[in-house]
Amino acid sequence: MLVGCCTCWMAGCANVKDLQPPDGDQLPDSVVRIFNDAVPGAQQIVFKTLEKDWLYEVNYILNDRKGYAGLDTKQILRNSRMVSAQLPDSLKQFISALSLDNVTISELWEVEMPGQSKEYYSKCTWGTRDYMLRYIFQNTGSGKVYQALLLPYSKFYAGLGRGDLFRLPTKTQQILAGKKYGLGGGGVWVSGGDDDIYSLNVGPAPDSLTSYSMTFYKTGDILNAFPRDRQIYKTIDECPEGLRNYLRYNPPFSAFILNNGYKFVDSGASGYFLSLQSSLSSETTSLFFDGDFNVIFRTYNGSVKM
Repeated sequence: MLVGCCTCWMAGCANVKDLQPPDGDQLPDSVVRIFNDAVPGAQQIVFKTLEKDWLYEVNYILNDRKGYAGLDTKQILRNSRMVSAQLPDSLKQFISALSLDNVTISELWEVEMPGQSKEYYSKCTWGTRDYMLRYIFQNTGSGKVYQALLLPYSKFYAGLGRGDLFRLPTKTQQILAGKKYGLGGGGVWVSGGDDDIYSLNVGPAPDSLTSYSMTFYKTGDILNAFPRDRQIYKTIDECPEGLRNYLRYNPPFSAFILNNGYKFVDSGASGYFLSLQSSLSSETTSLFFDGDFNVIFRTYNGSVKM
C-alpha cells in the first residue's frame, strides 16, 4: 500500500494543512470536490493518501467536533463525527450486560448517513487486536433495544470489482494466478495501517456456482477460505481438541453452543472457523483461528432491551 500525505492544492482550500511529501504527489481534483460538497464548512482539513489514485482519508473539524471521512475518487465511503471521548453511562451499562469480557472501549462516534437511522461506533481492544464496536438503537415503544456488532477494526470499506485484481496484494494475485482463478468482487476493510483485510469472491468462474469466498491479509497471505471440500463440524465434540480446549478455558465461550464450524486447507494455508450461539441469550459470535488454534479475530452480535 502506498502511504503518503498530500495537501489540497485547489483554490478555496487554504485551511488544509500542508503535508505534501517531497515527491510532489498531488491530490486528485475529484477527491477535494467530493469532500467539500459532502462536508461544507469544515476546518483544519488534513488529507492523507492511503492508496495512490484510489483511497484517501480526511481528518477535519466541524462545529468544534472532530470529523473523519474515508473516500475514493468517486464518493465518500464513510463520514463520521466524534460525539464524546468517553462512553455515556447508558452504553457502559449496555456493554456490561454483554459477553465481551476484558475489552477496552474508547470514544463514541456518530456515522453521518443522510436519510438513514443514526449509527454509532467505538474503537474496542480485545486481546491484542483492535475492533470496531457498532451500536444500533431501536425504540420499540416498550423500551429501547441496544444492539452491538463487533468487527475487526476498519476506518471504512471499499468495494472491489472484477477489474480491480491489480489492487490486491502481490502475493494474493500470485495465489489466484496459480489457481487460475479470477476476481468476481469483494472489498477491502481499510484500517489505514497493516491490518487491512481483503474479503473476495474468487473462482475459475467467479460469478458462477464454482466460486467461493477467500479472505486475505494485507501481506497477501490467506486468512480464511470457504472451499467446498472443507471439513465440517456440526457439534463441539467433533472439533479438534485445540478448539475444544479454547472454548472450555476461555469464558464466556463455555456458555456457547456450536451453530457450525469448519477446517479449511487452501494453497498451503489452513485454519478454522466456528460460529457460536449463546445458550443463555440471543448473542452470537464467530471465531477465526489459524492452523495452530490461535485466535486471529472475533466477530460478535448481541442485543439488550433497556
